[in-house]
Amino acid sequence: MKISEDNLVKELKSKNPKALDYVVKNYSNLIFKVIISVIGSAKREEAMECLNDVLLKVWEKISYHDETKNKFSSWLIAVSKYNALDYKRKLSKTEEESNIEELMLADEKQVEEQILCNENRQELLKVIDTLGSPDKDIFIRKYFMGESINDISEALNLSKPAIKNRLFRGRKVLKDKLNPIEMEAL
Repeated sequence: MKISEDNLVKELKSKNPKALDYVVKNYSNLIFKVIISVIGSAKREEAMECLNDVLLKVWEKISYHDETKNKFSSWLIAVSKYNALDYKRKLSKTEEESNIEELMLADEKQVEEQILCNENRQELLKVIDTLGSPDKDIFIRKYFMGESINDISEALNLSKPAIKNRLFRGRKVLKDKLNPIEMEAL
């Protein structure tokens, strides 16, 4: 039997697969446009999946369509729209959950890195404490307070070459006293 607009609903209700083929051939673009208008054009792959869901729903729920109340195309648009809205909610919920998981993983990693950084800093401060004055002051000003060599030179009344020389020797002492992993934090 040939499927047409006149017998489409009747054939769908009798579960004729050719009627579903007719819907796919003649209404897929309409369904897709409705879905895209709801979930957005950036989600084409999701829209195609939703299109398949709509076709399945049409196949399963055609018995709910009343030809005396509205045309098939109007009913199909409504089914497409509400299915797309459900799909959009599902997508946003999934995206929200994955964002929360990513944030939780990032937070755990940041906390772990901060703990390690604090431990390394404490160890480094202990070793810097063993340096004599003014080397201790030079290191703290340069590496913890971020002061320039010029500022340190003026504050401590030492020449720039003397500051650079003390920094060089101090780094050697620190390297000898700290293990290589902790030196990477410098």
